[in-house]
Formats: sequence, structure tokens, C-alpha cells
Amino acid sequence: MITFIGYCLINLVETLLVNIIGSVFRALNKALKRSSAYISGFYKRQKNQLPKIKKTFSFSKYKSIFTKLLEFKLKNVSFRVPKLPSIPKLPTLKLPAFSFPKLRPGNKIIFFSLGLVCAFIFILVPLQVYAWIRQLPNPNLLAQQATNSSTKILDRNGKLLYEIYVDRNYEPVALNKVPADVIDATLAIEDSEFYQHHGIRFNSIVRAARASLFEDNLQGASTITQQLIKNVLLTPERTLSRKLKEIVLALWVERIYTKNQILEFYLNNTPYGGTAWGVEAGAKKIFGKDIDQLDLAESAMLAGLPSAPSVYSPVDGDINLSKLRQKQVLLRMVDQKYITQQQADVAYDEELHYAPQVHYIKAPHFVEYVRKQLEQTYGERMTDFGGLTVRTTLDLDLQEKVQQIVKDEVAKDARLNISNGAAVVLDTRTREILAYVGSIDYFQDDYGAYDVVTA
Repeated sequence: MITFIGYCLINLVETLLVNIIGSVFRALNKALKRSSAYISGFYKRQKNQLPKIKKTFSFSKYKSIFTKLLEFKLKNVSFRVPKLPSIPKLPTLKLPAFSFPKLRPGNKIIFFSLGLVCAFIFILVPLQVYAWIRQLPNPNLLAQQATNSSTKILDRNGKLLYEIYVDRNYEPVALNKVPADVIDATLAIEDSEFYQHHGIRFNSIVRAARASLFEDNLQGASTITQQLIKNVLLTPERTLSRKLKEIVLALWVERIYTKNQILEFYLNNTPYGGTAWGVEAGAKKIFGKDIDQLDLAESAMLAGLPSAPSVYSPVDGDINLSKLRQKQVLLRMVDQKYITQQQADVAYDEELHYAPQVHYIKAPHFVEYVRKQLEQTYGERMTDFGGLTVRTTLDLDLQEKVQQIVKDEVAKDARLNISNGAAVVLDTRTREILAYVGSIDYFQDDYGAYDVVTA
């Protein structure tokens, strides 16, 4: 079929070329005829005007030759395009016959098993990996979680009445507000290669796996990035699936955020004992200070808490273990060249003073009243995690005086079977609440939390 089509195309081209060349030569023949006639007429007209030449030169001698040249015709000239050589027929190819060999029952089982293995590797495994990755938490939630903080309710003079939070008391602080001693102590004890790795440390993973499998000694190998992911995005359970998720998310987070951002997220989302989450809340709980007021000894003590807050806390745990952990942190700082051995010795010998551990709430019935107003206005989530700062009209000094007056008056009238009382002090000009006493003792069993004012 291909040979036939090629042959037809060649003949068609040959015919077109012959016709085109023939037309050209016919046109040239006509032009030459017209030129010959014109030259002949011109010669006859000019012949009589030529002067007679006395020399032996004879024009007539060459007339016939010139005329014959002009009257040259192309009628007898023929032009033929040579035929192109024909394309030889291509030989017909015959493929060798092929047939699948008959499989024996044993071979059928082998091929079937291979098919199952290939389907598992190239179809089921990719689908499972894709579904597993789709279930991973979004790393962008780290930035959102970093904005969570407790809502503070203050009196009219800025004195703290209460902090509203759920389970965790967040007080985020910028990294540039955290003292260098706190940062150095944290890096020394938790992740000395934080600024060199990309989220995970393979040598630490191998070391921890070897210790866990062959030495029956469970060790941690998590970087600061992995700990942050565990605290915020995952659960603290110790399973292989959770560890794999932690590793994948650590590599992912390192590509999204800078090292300083990750370190800031970590310092604001790490437990420091009880409900205190973050270095600012931890500093206030342990030492009753803001984070920027801590010295080297206090910084080392605070940095040693996240691995086991309930064990190493100097206010909730064993003070001897707390001092041992502090010494370990200081030695790591010396090894990492953050401080000298002399500085470490001075810090270890320093006597530390801890804040009293009490449930802090002032004017509790008034706080509950304000909280309900906030939830109605801004919603429960904004009230719990929005980091609001609410300055109220209450005067805490006046509140404490009115609280004592109510308690004394109820005690005087005990013979009249009066066991509870309440009082509200208002500014008559502005209708602002200056004092709000809902009962004689909010923390008294049975009816203490009952608000007599709104009853």
C-alpha cells in the first residue's frame, strides 16, 4: 500500500514538471517570433538610410546569416523530463509467531503472588501513604496556637483580679524579651544542635533506638522542633505511628518557619508545672517574677523543668531533685561554652526564693459576673483564649473592706439565724460597680460560691 501511494505521488510530480516546463518554452518561442519580426522590419526601414560604403565590405554577405539567426525557431526543440527511477517494493516482514507458554499450576501461583506484591507496592502503599499524610495536622496551626493567651480581669487601678484560661495558662512573650540565660540554658539541656539540624537528628535517633532495643534503657531523641510538635499538634503517647508523624512534621515545620520562630513557639508552648505553659507563666508560677527579671540560677532551674515538670518542680516536687536538675543544666551550659565553671558554681550556691502556690482570685463573685458578660459579648472561645485585658470599675481596696464588713455583720447577727450576706457599692453618678460581695466566703463549702446578689 505504501509503495503504491509513493508511486502515484512521483508520477503526479513528473506530470506537473513536464507541463510547467513546456509552457515556459512555448512562451519563449512566441517571444522570439515577435522579436524576429520586429527586427526584420526595423532593418528594412533603416537600410535605405545607411550611407553607401565605398570599401569592399558587403553587408549583403552577412544578411542571410543574421536573418537565419533571428528566424531560429524552437519548434523542433523537444525537452523531456527523465523519468525518476521507480521505488522498489519493500519486502514484506513476517513476525515470528509467539505464544505464551502454558503455565503449570505451580507457576500460576508464583505469577499470581508476584502480581499481588506489585499491586501492593505500586497501588496500595502509595494510597495509604497519601491518606496518612492527609491526616497530619496543619503546621500553620503553630502560629495560631502561639497567639493563645489567658484573659486578664483587672480592677480600675490595674490590679489583677483573675486570669481566665482552660487547662493551660498561656502568656506568650516575644523571643527578644526572653533573657539570654534562659535561651542558652534551654538549648544546652534540650537541643544543643538546634541551629545546625533540619528538624531531626539521625544520630540521636539511632542512639535512642539502640539503647531502647539492646540496653532496655528508654531514651529521648527529640529535638526542640519535635517537642514543639508533640506539645501543640500531637498527643504525648509513645507509639511508632506518632513518632513517624512527629518526624515528618518536624521536617515540614523547618521549611515553613525560621529557627527563631520555632524557638519562640517552643518557649511559649512548653509545660513548666501545673497549668503554667510557656516561660512567662512558668517564671510567675515558680518565682513570682516576669521572665525578663530572672538571673542565671533561676534561668537554669526553669530550663530544667519541661522534661518532667512534676518531678523537677521546686514548688510541687522534690527540692533535692530540682537542685540536681539545676546542676545538670549548669554543667551543660559550661560544656557548650555559654558560661564558665566559676559562674556555674556561684549560680548553684545561690539561694532561690519561690512564690507561694495559691489559687489567685480576687472578688470572685464579681469576676464570675464579668466573665458571663464577656462570653455573651465575645463568645466562649475568645474569652478563654483571646488574651483579652479587661479593666473593670471595681476598686479592689474598697472591695476588701466591704468583704470584711459583710463577714463581721453576719457574725454579729448569727443569733438571728443569719448565715450569709451580700453587698454592692455603686457610684451614684456613673452607676459603676465599686465593690461586689456575693457571699461572706466564696471558698466556703456548700453555699460559699452561691451569689446572693443575683439570687
